[in-house]
Amino acid sequence: MMTAEQIKKEIEGIFDEVAAMRRHLHMYPELSNEEQKTMEYISEKLTEMCIENVTNVGGHGVVAVIGNPEKGKTIGIRADIDALPIEEMNDFEYKSTVPGVMHACGHDLHTATLLGAAKIFKAHEGEMNGAVKLFFQPAEEKGGGAKYMIADGYMKNPDVSNMLGYHIVPDKPVGLLEFARKQSNASSSGVKVRIYGQSAHGSTPQNGVDAVVVAAQVINNLQTVVSRMVAPTDPAVLTFGTIHGGSKSNIIADFVELDGTIRTYSLKVRDQIREKASMIVNSTAAASGARAEITFGDGYPPIINDPQTVDKMVALAEETLGKDSYVMRDVPTMGGEDFSFFANEVPSCYFKVGTTDGSSSHRQKLHNEWLAPSENAMKNAILMEVMGAQRLMEE
Repeated sequence: MMTAEQIKKEIEGIFDEVAAMRRHLHMYPELSNEEQKTMEYISEKLTEMCIENVTNVGGHGVVAVIGNPEKGKTIGIRADIDALPIEEMNDFEYKSTVPGVMHACGHDLHTATLLGAAKIFKAHEGEMNGAVKLFFQPAEEKGGGAKYMIADGYMKNPDVSNMLGYHIVPDKPVGLLEFARKQSNASSSGVKVRIYGQSAHGSTPQNGVDAVVVAAQVINNLQTVVSRMVAPTDPAVLTFGTIHGGSKSNIIADFVELDGTIRTYSLKVRDQIREKASMIVNSTAAASGARAEITFGDGYPPIINDPQTVDKMVALAEETLGKDSYVMRDVPTMGGEDFSFFANEVPSCYFKVGTTDGSSSHRQKLHNEWLAPSENAMKNAILMEVMGAQRLMEE
């Protein structure tokens, strides 16, 4: 059985290698469903560790098993591997080399952490009273890669009994752990609205149906969904992040498209918002002589942690890192995460790890072109993945 002090020493011993892997991943980011080179790099590193792995899982994912499934439970650990369509503004030597693409959500740290954990697991494979199954998951940002890894059958043979996963939180100090005993994240799903009007010259608006004006009315009217059609005790967000339409300043636009997101703590409230939004969009467009279409993406369900699994991880953090090493989150974040698909399958713990080292505030935001998390945060993340999996497989 590996002790915490032993693992801490081993983490220090491999940390330069882990940081180097993280920097390589940061330099060569790939978008959701395009992670071919990332997949190949992960497989190459696992092979160098003498760990057999399977690629092209759920698209561009990688799965590997370490340990002895016949001796005990198999614990799954997930790291997402995709990047975002953001132009990096940092100027350090390992900044993104891919124009318009950046690891602005910390998935490079998640992946390097799991590679580091894999190295430690492999070194102790003969001692393990069970196994770990490593999930390097594609398409978290767009596409729900977790769902497709599950559909490919990789929660089976050996069957995963519990899942662990983590995410960086740039507004918390380096290495500080954050746990949510039950619900961690909201559900999230996309919403797209298309307005079809009729074009005309800008000087004769009476001859057309202005899709821009209709779109403005739709956006304003949709504000009443959350404020007046959902109970104030049910937190919800309906946001439109993009609006595109029109071709020239003196032409009445005949088409506008809105793209947004719905965030709720429950699928029931999400479905309620969808129903009300559809009613408002169609009636608003019809009142102006336009036609509308509203469509919804499948999205991600909320992450519901297993309280018993969380309690074990919290106890482990207190024993190995001290009482001040973690905080408990009472209110779920409105952020969406497709780890929820894993958590729907087996008892799970999705936790957070702080990464701020006190540098300028604009570097402490996710999905930001300046994001620069401290690599030292990976030390506590590796420790929790290794010790957490060990404890869960033996209990």
